Amino acid sequence: LYGQTEGPSAWMAIQTSQGDWVPEPTYDLSIRELDSDLEVNKAGLVGRLVANNASNLATKRIDSPSLLSLPFDTGDLAAWTSLTPPRFKLLGRSDRTHKIRGFRVDLTEIEASLISNGCDTAAVIFKGDKLIAYVTPENQDIHRLRIKLANSLPPYMIPSLIHSISVLPMTSHGKVDTASLPDIEVENDYVAPTTPAEQSMCDLWQEILGVERVGLHDDWVSIGGHSLAALSLSQKTGYSIQAILINPTVQQLLATKRSEASLEENPTGRVPWLSSLYVNGRAGRTRK
Repeated sequence: LYGQTEGPSAWMAIQTSQGDWVPEPTYDLSIRELDSDLEVNKAGLVGRLVANNASNLATKRIDSPSLLSLPFDTGDLAAWTSLTPPRFKLLGRSDRTHKIRGFRVDLTEIEASLISNGCDTAAVIFKGDKLIAYVTPENQDIHRLRIKLANSLPPYMIPSLIHSISVLPMTSHGKVDTASLPDIEVENDYVAPTTPAEQSMCDLWQEILGVERVGLHDDWVSIGGHSLAALSLSQKTGYSIQAILINPTVQQLLATKRSEASLEENPTGRVPWLSSLYVNGRAGRTRK
């Protein structure tokens, strides 16, 4: 059986013994072109699987019943194997989501946050187990940008690397050409601590995160750091949670004053998403 987890109905399609899928008529499933709303009317062409009748889905806001009549993009890639009778095959996801330490992360959401925090344009990619962001205009204050992101995104959604460039490369369809983004070499070399303070902080990170080795340039999020771990580190060192997220390496954190909590950007010192990130012991974000 195939269906959307957000929907109360059990299924949208049923799988045949040959491995393809038979649409359930109620949803009037169609396959649409990747870059437009035109329907694919030829077998073998890949497109987005769309439920043209969304009245049976619970993905729309209850206070906006008019939205129920709109098509619902399932986020899945599909292709017709037969038009008559209708049969299709599933080919993966069409949206830009990745799973990072058990959390499903939408790169588009991170890009929207970057733009809402002062960037003209933004593109986020997932490479080498790291989130890497490219933003315009060039010569931005990346530290200030990190401060703003720490106020609106959980730590697993904050890019490990943020690079400002003059312009994002675009395709002929007007979309960001991620294949043409500047190739940034991700730093993975281990740099050992050299001072007692560095050694002490590295040892503490190892203890809290349960990892064997932490170097001066290891990224907090990339090696498993999360909000509860940041809270533990904050309690043991005196650094604010926000300072830990903004300065995600041992070297950067030690260069930051313990009292520094970016009060200019966040006078209350609170991290807005933190109280709703863990609900009843389960990780999850709530939306207002």
